[in-house]
Amino acid sequence: MRRIIQTLAILGCAAVAASGAPGMDTAKAMDGKALFEEKCAGCHVTKIPQNTATLVAPPAVGITMHVKMAHPKKEDFTAFVVDYVQAPSAEKALCEKETVKRFGIMPSQKGNVTPAQLRAIADYLYATFAKGGHLKMMHEQMKRRFESDQAKYPENEGISEKK
Repeated sequence: MRRIIQTLAILGCAAVAASGAPGMDTAKAMDGKALFEEKCAGCHVTKIPQNTATLVAPPAVGITMHVKMAHPKKEDFTAFVVDYVQAPSAEKALCEKETVKRFGIMPSQKGNVTPAQLRAIADYLYATFAKGGHLKMMHEQMKRRFESDQAKYPENEGISEKK
């Protein structure tokens, strides 16, 4: 009987430790979308706005595209996200130099988000953004903006999109 009580006590402690803070909803804690909305979406929007001047950080789809291009395997993608978000640097940045110049390097989120939460966020990003449809959508949006800018600025008429 004593052994059963000890085993139950150990299992109970392990369950509490695995669940995080008391009262924390563990399903929500590992829901990448909810975590992204809570911890990331204040800066990294999920839809590219018509007026990109309002952006304070690169959109999630753009970031995901660059990370997937550099790290196509899910485990490498996730490892990069976990590392970069906790210790970002210009040397690690995968966005274009112009993007880094415009937005700067994001502040470290170490202490604001756990590695386990970052893995859940990375899973969400990997599964949701920069898939074939998202890449095509981004290309089409950029093409329309380019054509619109050419119409607004006829002095750039000789400049064309590379094919």
